Amino acid sequence: MKNKTILIAGAGGFLGRSAAEQFKKHRLLLAGKQDFSLDDETFVKKYEGAEVIMNFAGVPVIRRWSKRNKKAILQSRIATTKKLGLIISQGKPLERHYIAVSAIGIYPDEGIHTEKSTGRSNSFLRDVVDRWEGEALDLRRSDCPVCILRTGVVLGKNGGMMKKIMPVFKLGLGGKIGSGKQAFSWIHIKDLSRALEFVIGRKRSGIYNLVSPGNCTNAEFTKEFAWALHRPALFFVPGWTLRIFYGRAAEILLGGPKVIPERLISEGFEFRFKDIGSALQDIVN
Repeated sequence: MKNKTILIAGAGGFLGRSAAEQFKKHRLLLAGKQDFSLDDETFVKKYEGAEVIMNFAGVPVIRRWSKRNKKAILQSRIATTKKLGLIISQGKPLERHYIAVSAIGIYPDEGIHTEKSTGRSNSFLRDVVDRWEGEALDLRRSDCPVCILRTGVVLGKNGGMMKKIMPVFKLGLGGKIGSGKQAFSWIHIKDLSRALEFVIGRKRSGIYNLVSPGNCTNAEFTKEFAWALHRPALFFVPGWTLRIFYGRAAEILLGGPKVIPERLISEGFEFRFKDIGSALQDIVN
């Protein structure tokens, strides 16, 4: 892949930092939260040289879905997409590629889902993803290829879910969530970074599921994580406690769609971590 000028929006987050490391040999433009408060003209001028635009920006969705939080979750995604779209529509003529990191929460918990699945969950998160992806797809009007990456739970040592639960499991206080039977569709951060390079290097467009082919259940994840740490995992988090803390947002933790990365596999992408055991061993060690 030849050197490119790459804009990473949401550069301060776990995924943004990992992408910056993956593409460090390229010319990087890093946009944080404060950059999106710039006026439109200044923003476009600052980033108009971007050939590839990756958008990782957005308020975390695992929080109580109050009216205020819902608005913040949605608007943080729509507003950043619109702002980045200005670079494409108003910037200097330049061949560009837009990468939108979305979520598998658009799929229902029932069934097995590939990129061709038409089933949709009946949740607020589905509405967010629908509008979020719709805003990104509108950028095609400027003849810009748009690639949407529906990402599962991202596992890595230095951020995301693992950073939060690692101390708990190390103390032997870890355990399954609810019944533990819910699907747990995940991807190792190293495979996610390599998948980004795969789709950018081939200038792919359309939808990809960014999950490992070796999805598992929450109970299986819990067992393998405890095994990797040589700790017991005898506890469990009852669903009712999560509902007290998170309200309707608890459905993200208590449910989960089973998702297959059909397109990546068919196009020849090689996952390094195909099962949850090897992924967790790599993270722990």
